[in-house]
Amino acid sequence: METGRKDEGAERLQADSGDLKAIETTQYVLVGVNSVTRQLETEISLKQDNTLIPKLVMVLVTGSKDSIVCSHIPVMCALASRSRSAEHTTRLVYLDADAQMELSQALALPRVGVIGVMDKGSLDCSTTMKDLIAFGRDHLSPVKCSLLDQSAEGVYQPLKIA
Repeated sequence: METGRKDEGAERLQADSGDLKAIETTQYVLVGVNSVTRQLETEISLKQDNTLIPKLVMVLVTGSKDSIVCSHIPVMCALASRSRSAEHTTRLVYLDADAQMELSQALALPRVGVIGVMDKGSLDCSTTMKDLIAFGRDHLSPVKCSLLDQSAEGVYQPLKIA
């Protein structure tokens, strides 16, 4: 008989949530810096907006904005959003440290630093996910990266030392 951590985690998630909607929701959520970074790299590598590939709608970062572990995420969100319309850009949300503890408990993980919410464009996703995606698009502003805007201009920028 084969037992794996994945099966135990799914059973625990189902037992904790009481329904299968939590398991369905996990198809639209990436957890961890590496998973979110990998998805952003995939989106950046696309030359044009490909509707077949799922896109990140929101990236939630817990803890400090100054964390070196997550310092690349704002730039990557801006780069991934370049080939998309303004409505479909990735939104970035920084959450306080207390949110990390609550998210860790909700996901039954020891630590949660970054969460990515995906839009797969499917009609069969739950109304909860549709509402979350719509809320993110309606109430959060897209990521702006002035460094990328300045570099695209091709104008010399003198060094400023304060």
